[in-house]
Amino acid sequence: MRQARDKQGYTLLELTVSMSIFFIVLFALYTIYEAGQFAYARAATDADLRDHGRRALGQILKHVRVSGYDPLARGIFGFKAATGFNPQATERRLLFSTDANKNGILDQNADERVGFALFGTDLRRTMDGTTPVEELPPLARNVESIRITYFDTAGKPIPAYPGETYTLAIGDMARIRRLSIELRLSNGSAGQAARTRTITEQGWLRNP
Repeated sequence: MRQARDKQGYTLLELTVSMSIFFIVLFALYTIYEAGQFAYARAATDADLRDHGRRALGQILKHVRVSGYDPLARGIFGFKAATGFNPQATERRLLFSTDANKNGILDQNADERVGFALFGTDLRRTMDGTTPVEELPPLARNVESIRITYFDTAGKPIPAYPGETYTLAIGDMARIRRLSIELRLSNGSAGQAARTRTITEQGWLRNP
């Protein structure tokens, strides 16, 4: 009887069951592969956003560290008002000065009038706090928000209870010794591919 069955081969039912099991296993393997690819792409996107944000914050804090550089002691650099220049320190923008060429004069260029602000979704340099420096590329794109917190020598926030929005007065700006900047970026995609990342860095003023 066994020899007779071997000659007959498999029945249609047996083939159907075998094919069903094969496709179930194949679908499971594909699902695992697709999930792995999605996880890899998501991790790669997160890493790109983190690196993009850290580079942008690194550029800002590099300038913050030398804000107020005043080798000739003219007393007009940093978060200080000067002729034709008003510094800014808000929760969303920075504007200060530095004597980059050591001539004791506040020159009309982006090296000495240093500002950073969000224009649309681009984080850009600014010389007046209201318009971007067009010849310089954005520090970061697809920026959803920026939040700057200021601290004094004792590490206390300025203002003492920073709200949703605030603008520091000249007297408060003179007390700034440290900044904490929180940057929230997205990858500009929608749906399941949309990713956001929040990066926070701190910097200290060497020349307040």
